Amino acid sequence: MTMENISAPAIGILQSLRSPGQLIEFLGLFSQNATLLAGVIILLSGIRYFLGFSKQDRFYLRNDAGKHITVLPQDTRTLRFSNGADISAQGNALAGDEPYMIINADHNDLVLVTPEHLREFMAKDGKDHTKPHGGGLGDYAWRLLGRCVGQQSGEKWKTMRSHFDPEFSHQKAVQAEPVFHKHIQEWMGSLTITQTTSTFVLDALTICRAVSFRLLAIMSYGEVMNEETFERLNDLTNLHRHIMGTLVFNTRVMSKLYNLFPTKQMRQLDTFNRLWKQFNLDVIHRARKEGLDCPVERIFAGVEQGDMDLQEFLQSLDEMLYTNIDITGLVVACLLAKIAANPEVQARLRTEISAEKKARGFSASTYATKQETLLNYVTLEAIRLNPALHFSPASCTAEDKTIGGYRIPAKTTCVADCWRINTHRGSWGADAETFRPERFANLPPASYRFSFIRWGVGSNRCMGKNMAELLLKMTAMEVLERYELRVPAAKMEAVEDQDTITNKLQGGIEFVRL
Repeated sequence: MTMENISAPAIGILQSLRSPGQLIEFLGLFSQNATLLAGVIILLSGIRYFLGFSKQDRFYLRNDAGKHITVLPQDTRTLRFSNGADISAQGNALAGDEPYMIINADHNDLVLVTPEHLREFMAKDGKDHTKPHGGGLGDYAWRLLGRCVGQQSGEKWKTMRSHFDPEFSHQKAVQAEPVFHKHIQEWMGSLTITQTTSTFVLDALTICRAVSFRLLAIMSYGEVMNEETFERLNDLTNLHRHIMGTLVFNTRVMSKLYNLFPTKQMRQLDTFNRLWKQFNLDVIHRARKEGLDCPVERIFAGVEQGDMDLQEFLQSLDEMLYTNIDITGLVVACLLAKIAANPEVQARLRTEISAEKKARGFSASTYATKQETLLNYVTLEAIRLNPALHFSPASCTAEDKTIGGYRIPAKTTCVADCWRINTHRGSWGADAETFRPERFANLPPASYRFSFIRWGVGSNRCMGKNMAELLLKMTAMEVLERYELRVPAAKMEAVEDQDTITNKLQGGIEFVRL
């Protein structure tokens, strides 16, 4: 029997063992009396289930009227990623606009479903929020990303961000305009190299992942990122996707004890960590030896100064690059898909882009920064209606507070239903679920601070948001100058897999040369 086939009850018993001697005794019992072992497993599993059930009810969460908070009666540990819309709908049916609890394997998460819940969650202690171990996803997640900057809080978070933020600032994004232009042009050329007709259909998510990954890599590694280095970086992509699939969809790897065994999952993770470490150390060495401009090399000074350790540095780079491939790629793909599905908006946007490019002293980065443009409105509306994650990464309250009328104790793990908050009718009107970019006209960002989740919540906000916004808008500019986008008559279904944590985008986009 392999570790991959050991039952969950058996893992539960293994988790209760405290010493090597107890483990040896347990294995001896296993070999001598399988019947007795089976009985023990059943008994302990029953006790564990009962205790877990009692914990999951969380009856101490009540409102002022004494009403117990609603608990969704199923484990959403993986379903929140694979079927987030269904979980959201079930929560809405059971609790309406009240916060509710969802079960996450061995603990519960409080779900925030309205802008007011999010405001109450962030009030007073927002800067002091912490992250649950492994993001609430267990030991395997902690080993991959548990020490990255996005999982830090307080002074540690500030210190680490002080080394990363300067390399991905708005100013750096503006300076990157020529690089973005060059590589988006090359990407567009690669789309047509195998096409023999003036009209063709492509899977949006696949092609947008490609351009997102290359540009994020270039902005991270600078002059070191030649084709050989990129291929070496790209070779780790599939391995990382498999690891992310394991992290989300294999609940056994939540166990620290399970991960002590040489399973296939741990071998993959160890291999990635070893290759990732060597890749980055080689890049830093080459940048210094040859005097090449390299943002990652400058960030590494934080390790040398003792502000973060090597694992925190490496995991933060992973979070920014590999973990965000699907997120950034999906956001770009959804923008193009919304443009394709709204031909009248597309025509007006193409006219605006053409007029901007003809203006004296045109700069793509300047145009992308403007707030009162149709390009900005379309981009915001596409992101609002297509959040990359249905439920936000988890954070924990720092103080006792009241959310939605319920008394929430400190250290409660909370997640936000991004879709429901982004489409809340109280904030966005009766047409909240309709694509209408002009709703953002003359609407200051402060007015939708808690009703629009786009680059994360609190300290979970994306480090690369400035680069991502430029990527989104420049991609739309360049594509619409050369192609009309349509929704194909025969939709191309997106490949279903379990190697991504993001929402799914179904169908392709039809490109028609202008």
